Amino acid sequence: MTQDFRSAKEYIYRAEVGIAKTGAAMEVVSDGQSHAVRLEKAEPYQRRTVEETHEAVVHQGEWHSMKDGRDSGGGERYSNQPGAAISYRFMGRNITWLSVKNHNCGLADVYLDGQRVATVDLYASSKTYQQPLFERDNLGGQRAYYPG
Repeated sequence: MTQDFRSAKEYIYRAEVGIAKTGAAMEVVSDGQSHAVRLEKAEPYQRRTVEETHEAVVHQGEWHSMKDGRDSGGGERYSNQPGAAISYRFMGRNITWLSVKNHNCGLADVYLDGQRVATVDLYASSKTYQQPLFERDNLGGQRAYYPG
C-alpha cells in the first residue's frame, strides 16, 4: 500500500513541463522535505472560452445585458456604475480577455492574484467586437482574478 504524501504534507512543490503544440504535459510533485518525488501525467491544457454569462464569472455592482450576434457569446454586459467589477477565478497558464471597444467605454483595471497588472482602454471611435484587450502567458498555473 502506498501513501500519497500530498494528503499528509502542508507544503507541496510542483513543476510542470508541457509541449505547446500537442498540449501534452508531465508534472513532478515533491513535498520538499524528503527525497520522495512523484512523476505524473498532467492533464493537457486546452484553450476554452468563458463567456460573461458563465456561472464562475462574478459580477459586482449593477450590470446590464445586451444581445448582439457579433459578440462571442451573442451578447455583452456593461456597467455605468463606478467601482463595478467582474471577476473570474481559474487555474491556467494563459488568459486572453476579449471585449468590445466603443465610444462610450472607458478604462478598466486588470488584476492578477490581487495585484493590478494593467489598465486597459476600451475606448474606440466606433464599435469593434471581440478585441483582445489583455493577454498574459506563462502564468504557471496560478490563480488569477480579472475585475473589469
